[in-house]
Amino acid sequence: MPAKRSRTISSVHHSPTTSSARAIEQLKSENPGAVFFACILKAIWFNSLLLCKPSGGLSMIRYFTERKLRAIFAAVSAGNFWPMIDALADRFVYRFEGDSPIGGVRTRRESMQLWWERMYRLFPGFSIVVRDVAVAGWPWDLRIHTRLEFRMPMQDGTIYRNDVMQLMRMRWGKVDDVHTIEDTQRCVRLLAWMAQQGKAEASAPPITDLPWPESGPFMGGKPAFASRPPQGHLGRPERSAGRPHLARDPALPVPTN
Repeated sequence: MPAKRSRTISSVHHSPTTSSARAIEQLKSENPGAVFFACILKAIWFNSLLLCKPSGGLSMIRYFTERKLRAIFAAVSAGNFWPMIDALADRFVYRFEGDSPIGGVRTRRESMQLWWERMYRLFPGFSIVVRDVAVAGWPWDLRIHTRLEFRMPMQDGTIYRNDVMQLMRMRWGKVDDVHTIEDTQRCVRLLAWMAQQGKAEASAPPITDLPWPESGPFMGGKPAFASRPPQGHLGRPERSAGRPHLARDPALPVPTN
């Protein structure tokens, strides 16, 4: 019968595990700062590998960005535009192509409030369906492309639809640039019909903080500017059943000079 093999490790032999553990313990006693620095480097190295993996950090960034975006559009469709405004950075540019009443460039939260209130008055009961979201980049320079479908119930029971493309740039969770493009011809036909039905706002100038339309061949008529509410005014509408209370539409002066 063969002799039983001893499971005791000889004092002369060091396994890789015990050697590493002994070395770390020795380093801790001699230089604790070096151990802390090594742990930081290891964490950075691990996170960089995670972020570079297609199924790792970048996928998580895309997932949370798309989730936040869908929640914002769901709130807008339910009549609450404040999550959209709260998602904007302190300095932003919100551009909507076309010289219709919903076109223009807005750079102030007050102007965005006026614009959204007009949207609810012009298109009662509208909803925005997110069809596709593409996210690229890093948290400090994130590019978001969305394909949307704008819907509004008509009086005869049919649904008005329009295709919308929106390009956004987000930095550290805040959007500082939005460029919205839709089928402007379809929108203009709808607004012209509304104006014929007696809705004066359907032919109003855009709410904009910059001269709009831009100057150039076939760019449109005389530029319009957004009226400015009182200094520091950004009152949130009172909540009521259904959509929030909408403020009275202010006059939108057109400069003559």
